[in-house]
Amino acid sequence: MINLTKVKKSSVHGFGVFAIRDIEKDAIVEECVVLDEYIDPSADVLESYKFVGKRTTKTDIDFYIIPTGNALLYNSSREQNVKVLRASNVIGDMEYDHKNRIFRLVATRDIKEGEELFLSYTTPRMKLDQAIDFWESEIA
Repeated sequence: MINLTKVKKSSVHGFGVFAIRDIEKDAIVEECVVLDEYIDPSADVLESYKFVGKRTTKTDIDFYIIPTGNALLYNSSREQNVKVLRASNVIGDMEYDHKNRIFRLVATRDIKEGEELFLSYTTPRMKLDQAIDFWESEIA
């Protein structure tokens, strides 16, 4: 399993995930095993820690997943430097490597050692228009 990260206190929010060495754009930053259990979209559990597992449409979600590793500790930024890598063997609109239960995060640009790593996320229940409103409020 690849992991080029460590967790430490963040100046942005609580704890964060940081690069332990320089990372080139498009490199895999971390591979996380996905727990072998899905979360129903109607369940009010782990709201801040679940990731989309499979979508029916752009806004309708079939189920959520919980990746292990440091995936749950990445802070959010509109200027993300890490993103989820869609697997080549995805089933329908799976957002991760379902067959191997691996959730991969890749660098969206070159990252320096010690730099905090950020995903861009909204709360799982947000529909597309709510997510747009959320990010527009971040700019204001």
